Amino acid sequence: METLKAYIWDLDGTLFDSYGTIVASLAEVAGACGAADSFDKIMKAVKQGSVSGYLRDLSAASGKNTETLYQMYRTVSHARDGEITLIPGADETLRTLQDRGAMHFVYTHRGGTSRPLLDRLGLTGYFTEIVTSENGFRPKPSGEGVTCLLEKYSLEKIRTAYVGDRTLDVLCAKDAGVRAILYLPEDSCVIPSGKEDRIIRKLTELTEGESLLVCGRAYRIHRLLGHGKGGYSYLAEADGKQAVLKQIHHEPCDYYAFGNKIEAERHDYERLRHAGIRIPALRALDEGNERLVKDYIEGETVFDLVRNGGSAGPYLEQVREMAAKAKAAGLNIDYFPTNFVIRNGLIWYVDYECNEYTEAWNFENWGIRYWSRTPEFEEYLKQHLKGSTDGND
Repeated sequence: METLKAYIWDLDGTLFDSYGTIVASLAEVAGACGAADSFDKIMKAVKQGSVSGYLRDLSAASGKNTETLYQMYRTVSHARDGEITLIPGADETLRTLQDRGAMHFVYTHRGGTSRPLLDRLGLTGYFTEIVTSENGFRPKPSGEGVTCLLEKYSLEKIRTAYVGDRTLDVLCAKDAGVRAILYLPEDSCVIPSGKEDRIIRKLTELTEGESLLVCGRAYRIHRLLGHGKGGYSYLAEADGKQAVLKQIHHEPCDYYAFGNKIEAERHDYERLRHAGIRIPALRALDEGNERLVKDYIEGETVFDLVRNGGSAGPYLEQVREMAAKAKAAGLNIDYFPTNFVIRNGLIWYVDYECNEYTEAWNFENWGIRYWSRTPEFEEYLKQHLKGSTDGND
């Protein structure tokens, strides 16, 4: 199931097959300065850095004015615009994602030639807005241009991705707080930074569903399980095995104060494990991407059991045993019934959240209020619930 709702695209090397013309143009400028840089050297400089970075280095080496070199490059490269074609799969990918309800935008360092090229190549109609260097935003790796689009169109960061072919694009995405998808064809000289959310070899991979990287391993996302105060949890799969992938978010919460969320997940997991609470095993924790993977406990939540007319009575003894173990360790767990999944007659605490023990928030004084159709439970249904709850947050 595709969870992304908006894609912001780089152009050169991502949608436009244009590096041949870019490198040829830079080689011509370099030749005019007396430099004989090879195609591979220029390509590496551009892909691992930028056109502007190469021209600045050329200026320093040749003594030529940087702006003069920029003007020469623009003139030479513009004359080659007719040679630019589409990256294979670009049109198909844009069309398929749009048909599924996704919005498309462009944010590129390319200037006034962007829209004419998009027009000629038949892509303009896919994009809600096209942002170029002419808009005056700080250049990548700043995410300023992406942030502008987020705010203007009220896009959710967690459901927005920036797609590009260079580390500069990945850093831009991270600066704006959106997902970073690196297009890395087999012949690319770009070395992944480890900050990517996803790496694709072909653009059409985006139409096959969403994947996220955790510690360098790709997990295919099937569906959203839950959106808690600490993150989004997804049913995911890697190597044929299902798991829960949790993506930490930083959305405001008016009743809970957070510190370092990903470190709290690790710390709380260890505290619960040592306390003897039945919890899913932690399989991977990616600090850089604020993402973790844990076992998926398949089953009905206690919340859904109660909501659908069932009784949580058979499981009260188990939750009280958990509560006793938590208290002995000086902890309270979150006793809200969405956090407990029933599997083969056992209940599992599928969240890792725990706090220092206080009487006010223990099971008997707070949690039990939601383990049957109490007024508190009914009020929660009325105020908060829009659909079913899957637990495994």
